[in-house]
Amino acid sequence: KPNIELIKTKAYRRMTYFAKFKDILAKFNQIHVEPKDPTTNNALKNIDDHLMELDELGTDLTNIMSNPVTQCDVNFKKDTKQLNDKIKNSQLIFEEMSKVQANYLYLQPIFSASEINKALASEKASYTKIASQAKDLISSVKELDKQSAIKDMSDRAYSSMKEMMDKNTPEM
Repeated sequence: KPNIELIKTKAYRRMTYFAKFKDILAKFNQIHVEPKDPTTNNALKNIDDHLMELDELGTDLTNIMSNPVTQCDVNFKKDTKQLNDKIKNSQLIFEEMSKVQANYLYLQPIFSASEINKALASEKASYTKIASQAKDLISSVKELDKQSAIKDMSDRAYSSMKEMMDKNTPEM
């Protein structure tokens, strides 16, 4: 004879985890990139806030993934793993963008001074190239976000972005 109360309890827990999953997915889909100043496109707004939000979503999702109710449902387990991978990839992208942006914003006023330009001509040329690529990167991330593609960027795209920045960063 089936234990009706046990079945009800399991069904309620499953429903609760599905609702939490939907909430995490909705919050994840609300994360978007926008420039601090739309006229210049030289910095992205709220990167650190997005990273904190992604950390919280990742923690909540990990709690869902580790629960036995989730473990026994193959499709739900697959969906939670896919969302977890998207969150991790987005975190990597935002972390890299934060580093690029911080370096760019730090160096921008230094290389804008005319005396520096004259004294460090080759470094200025390298900086100009990197600055251009950083602006292009920020613009492309903004464009990707419009298409909701940032959430689907793969590890390969992340690696290519990092490799490009590593290759073109002058050692001073």
